[in-house]
Amino acid sequence: MLEDLRNSPYDHPSNIGAVIALEIAGQIGVPAYIADPICVDEFEDVARISGLKEIERPTLSHALNTRATLFKYAKEVHKDVSEINVIIGHLGGGISITPIKNGKMVDTSGASDGGPFSPQRGGGLPTTSLIKFCLRSGMNEKQLLDYVTKKGGLASYLGVNDLRKATEMIDAGNKEAKLVVDAMCYQIAKEIGAMATVLKGTTEAILLTGGMAFDKKLISDITERVGWIAPVKVYPGEEELEALAGAALRVLRGEEQAQEYA
Repeated sequence: MLEDLRNSPYDHPSNIGAVIALEIAGQIGVPAYIADPICVDEFEDVARISGLKEIERPTLSHALNTRATLFKYAKEVHKDVSEINVIIGHLGGGISITPIKNGKMVDTSGASDGGPFSPQRGGGLPTTSLIKFCLRSGMNEKQLLDYVTKKGGLASYLGVNDLRKATEMIDAGNKEAKLVVDAMCYQIAKEIGAMATVLKGTTEAILLTGGMAFDKKLISDITERVGWIAPVKVYPGEEELEALAGAALRVLRGEEQAQEYA
């Protein structure tokens, strides 16, 4: 695991989690666990097919907060997670929309490979136009990846990568800012609708979480479009450290089985 993390093609803070856990655990002589990294893979085989044989759809998502939200909801409704079919939308600097089928993350829009654009990421860009843009841009691979994952979305259109700043622009009468934020809400809702087809009409709730879930106007606009699918419940914020601790406690208490990395 450590070797794979050191050579990971994905630049993400979760890559250092196992390194930190092992170092601390070694000092005090206890087992070390990691929980719900971005590469959690519970996909059904049909969800892996991209449309080009050479490319498989990635499973990368905000798994930590997504699963933490799932367990919160399960506790509220007094169900085992294996009985739950919901759609969870993590709404932050990146966005991932994930259908949960019998407690499993069977698909996702991904955070950097499709779905709605976000404060920082371009989302599901038009393929042929994107290819042409890449060829004429003069940027190398790293520059292009940074451009679409760190300078896309609100950052591209409005020059800000924070919904709160975009809202300030709207309040000041900026019509372009309103249009772009409306479009982000539209795309989030559209992706939730698409993921509802994965669950074949069994969606019992739509759970919205992440930093942007604090924004009541954004939640209202999304709910207006998707509330007919299922009730919408909001769990604002991420509480990542609490989520990591909660996952380890579930294993230590025998509520969930630890897996072996292979």
